[in-house]
Amino acid sequence: MSAHSSSDDPSRYRDESITEVWRDKRDPLGRMRTFLEHRGWLAAGQHDDYAAEIEKHVRAAIAAEEAKPPPTIDTLIEDVYTQPTWLLQEQLTAYVRGQ
Repeated sequence: MSAHSSSDDPSRYRDESITEVWRDKRDPLGRMRTFLEHRGWLAAGQHDDYAAEIEKHVRAAIAAEEAKPPPTIDTLIEDVYTQPTWLLQEQLTAYVRGQ
């Protein structure tokens, strides 16, 4: 329902009234919460307790990762290519030399 990035303006390519319908009535997370509460599988205040607990864990994980040093530049393409193309290798080498 949100923009793809901070520079994106979704109102240029979609009807925002449809977005409002999804936000207000069709949001899958809200619908699942309602379903779980209706079935008695989630108590009324339990969602907020879970959300607060999850938020605490996520913030702790983010803080732990932010405390680590940044990865080395050569890891930029490691998880994308088994063997980088000659052009990527050339660009990476040029970047490292320019630092």
